[in-house]
Amino acid sequence: MSSVTIGLDVGTSALKVSVYSITDDKLVENFSMKYQEDEIGIGISTVNKFVNTIITAINRVAETNNVQSVALSTQMYSFVVRRNEEDIVYQWNVPWEKDPRVEKILERFTDRSGCPTDTLFPAYKILSAKNDPNFKGEIMPFGLQEAIVKQLTGHLAGDYCNLSSYGFLDVVNRTWNEELLKLAGFSIEDMPEIKKFNHSVGMIVHPEIHVDYPIYLACGLGDGPSASYASSGTSSMAANIGTSMAVRGFVKDISKIDFNKVWTYVVDEETWVVGGISSNGSSVLDHFRKIDILKDWELDPSNADNSIMVYPWKYGERTPYWSSSLKETIVGGGMDTTKNDYSCAIIRGVAFSIASMYNEVYKVVSENKEMLVVAGGGAKSEILMEYLAGTLPVPIGILGDFDYLGSCGAAFVAAEAIGLTPSKRKNLYKIYNPTIKYAKLYGQWKENGDKLAKFYDTVDVNQQEVQLV
Repeated sequence: MSSVTIGLDVGTSALKVSVYSITDDKLVENFSMKYQEDEIGIGISTVNKFVNTIITAINRVAETNNVQSVALSTQMYSFVVRRNEEDIVYQWNVPWEKDPRVEKILERFTDRSGCPTDTLFPAYKILSAKNDPNFKGEIMPFGLQEAIVKQLTGHLAGDYCNLSSYGFLDVVNRTWNEELLKLAGFSIEDMPEIKKFNHSVGMIVHPEIHVDYPIYLACGLGDGPSASYASSGTSSMAANIGTSMAVRGFVKDISKIDFNKVWTYVVDEETWVVGGISSNGSSVLDHFRKIDILKDWELDPSNADNSIMVYPWKYGERTPYWSSSLKETIVGGGMDTTKNDYSCAIIRGVAFSIASMYNEVYKVVSENKEMLVVAGGGAKSEILMEYLAGTLPVPIGILGDFDYLGSCGAAFVAAEAIGLTPSKRKNLYKIYNPTIKYAKLYGQWKENGDKLAKFYDTVDVNQQEVQLV
């Protein structure tokens, strides 16, 4: 039997698995598994839903391989609630109302939390929920990654990166922010042990793992940073176009970074990862496909009216606005506007949103940024890639196994956790060279978008009739 490590990308809708051969020093298998349990509500699931699928995946690989170690690439921005003796996870995409009281508190800590003030972050939701008499259950001082680690190993632990995304760490000094923890009703003693992403937490001891030899577990990085780690040999900057979208880069100096513009998380003793995130990625495109507005195979960008501008702010917009007040908006159009015009504008709006994040991250990344590596299902859209290549000033690289970069990164991390040095070889599957064809149009889109964002942040369009002139 071949000796291998396993990388597990614990996503929102499926578990992605990558298998790395220790003998051959290469990735030898990728596969995906759907979760067998439905959500309790939007963005709310049981922790067991994820753990049960993880156990099935490990046992499947162990049938034909000697599994030495496992590492996670876990969806970030979650927190766990104990309800009726069961652990329930509130995921990144759970809807949450703005809370001005909480925002005033968090704004005091932005310069060390690494997290802009936004409903995305668990610290925001937890402080809000603690003040809500209708919120049911006991809020635990950890999220999905740590809950999985605890069930598999018996140890409550998480890595610096994933724990940074909760908002309770001081990312400047790499310590817990004790003052903010107290406001949330936690103490340092309550919190998970902080581990380096590629250090072993311990052996997997779950009784349903069907092997009679030790398998070690590492926390790994959060899902996006894990994908960046897998592609770091090609570029320090990477983007993911999935249900949500993100652009990230690794840095060694955060002294000049504005934490109100980009999130900033600890990786290890000398490295941070900075990035931007948008909830308006493939989920927006899938929505328009579902209602029969968007049919990719029928689109012709060369005949589209580029004066139509779509701001795909279906869920507000995070980077660079960090506001849930923004609304999905279409500007332009008339009696002669065609379905092709609108459809191309929708995809163009998503591409421009990625470009907007890229420009924020590019400002703070200083090395190895001559290419942007793109992963996720959105990389399969030729039209989206055409618009992106027409907007960004650098080549866009699509790596082999691009839809599995998070789990690939975790498989490499699992190897490092047992003292190996995987080569992390990733071949460029395709390169889109910059055409700058849409650069001027992007500038107009961004200028108008900045004005719209200010408007939505000052006027409650749900409470009164307004007119834009």
